[in-house]
Amino acid sequence: MTDLQRRNVRIKSAHLFKSVFLRGSYVEMGKSGDQHIQFNFTIPVHNDLRNAFHKLNPHAVKLAEIYDAKGMVDDNRINTLGFTISGEDDAEGVVISLIRTLSNEKEVLMNTPFQRWDDQNTPYIDGSDLSDVLEECKAEVYAYLFEGKLQPTNQLSLFDSLEV
Repeated sequence: MTDLQRRNVRIKSAHLFKSVFLRGSYVEMGKSGDQHIQFNFTIPVHNDLRNAFHKLNPHAVKLAEIYDAKGMVDDNRINTLGFTISGEDDAEGVVISLIRTLSNEKEVLMNTPFQRWDDQNTPYIDGSDLSDVLEECKAEVYAYLFEGKLQPTNQLSLFDSLEV
């Protein structure tokens, strides 16, 4: 049982905005029913959270079929912004949100098609790895929301070099 289950919280979506802040939603399951909570924080996220999102890049590229001019998978110009998990039981799956930088340096905001975990019609060969990466992302979001894992401030680093 993961810490997220123990605390009866299910992260449903998380998206970076302005590259450093986080918005999204989660469900808190309680005895009197589920409570759907949306959040929008302007406290900078920790680099571990950004790095976890970065691990979604190869999956976003494959799911959205983003290829370069030679037909090769091109994940160098992709920046994953977040994910949304929706559906119930066998119909549950994910959409990954990303920005693709074009060759002219313009950016396109994109979403992958909805990918169910156990889709028999259009199976995703790397589904197990995608699931593992999403668990890491959700754990980092949880740490940000409930454990205070934020980007460290550099305010006191000015005093590190002073001699007393």
